[in-house]
Amino acid sequence: MQPELSVLIPALDSPDVAGVVKGLCSQTARTESFEVIVYDCNRSKWEAPLAHLRGEIDLHYLRVARPLLARTNALNAALEKARGQLILFLAGDFTPDPNFVALHLAFHAERPRTDCVAIGPSKFVQEQGDERFVQWLEADGRIFGMNGTDGDAGGFFYVGNASLKRELIDRAGMFDTDFPYDAFDDYEYGQRLRAAGMKSFYLPEALVWHEHAHAPTLAERSRAMRHAGESAAVFERKHPGPHDWSTSCTRHPLRLEADAAYWGLRYLLRRSPEDLGRYYGSRLDAAFVRGWRKGRQCLT
Repeated sequence: MQPELSVLIPALDSPDVAGVVKGLCSQTARTESFEVIVYDCNRSKWEAPLAHLRGEIDLHYLRVARPLLARTNALNAALEKARGQLILFLAGDFTPDPNFVALHLAFHAERPRTDCVAIGPSKFVQEQGDERFVQWLEADGRIFGMNGTDGDAGGFFYVGNASLKRELIDRAGMFDTDFPYDAFDDYEYGQRLRAAGMKSFYLPEALVWHEHAHAPTLAERSRAMRHAGESAAVFERKHPGPHDWSTSCTRHPLRLEADAAYWGLRYLLRRSPEDLGRYYGSRLDAAFVRGWRKGRQCLT
């Protein structure tokens, strides 16, 4: 029996893909209504831990060679293997609530038009969400670029928690393999989806729980922002600006780091949450601009 929906999960560098798949084994949706495709690099870290779950759901493990840290080759390979007419992207560190699949299925049953896309939220698990930096990331929207509210998602798209129809994917094409990291590849794809007519809707009940091996740190997020900056330079080559980040990139990273030092000192003296937020923001902006400059140099 052909599944109605295919859930695509990147194992790549995720800490507990088995936990994510176990969450899909406990869904309220009919088991035969969906399949799960876990895609990994050649190391096959998760193949053995997932083997015993294959009897519980329609589970497929896909090994894909990938250059550097890019996930786009794996995304394209998983799309080629998927049999469902609905595609549900799920991050490898997002454990779904029991109604997750049913809510995405219901969304598309209620909105059968090809251009309708469902965007679900993620929240850090409580033990990590209590961290001050994590709370700021979630409130500011910088972890994924969006703070959602019920209804219109404003054309936002990411491959963390999003479902769409195969026909819309056929219109937009496959993922662009020029992006070297797990950044801006889904942003660029969202641009093409919008050009193909996408209307994205925020689906707050379709919740997933975001869990790292430990609570994200500013240093780790800064490294991710450097990668995002490099990817932004690739994006600009394909889609000339100006863009939302263009103003920040006119400033030297040292100036942004000086701003961060100023706001950090103010926070130490005044203990103002606003000053702490500005400190975090300036540090991440500086990391992004450093990556963007490096990316621009590599492209010349």
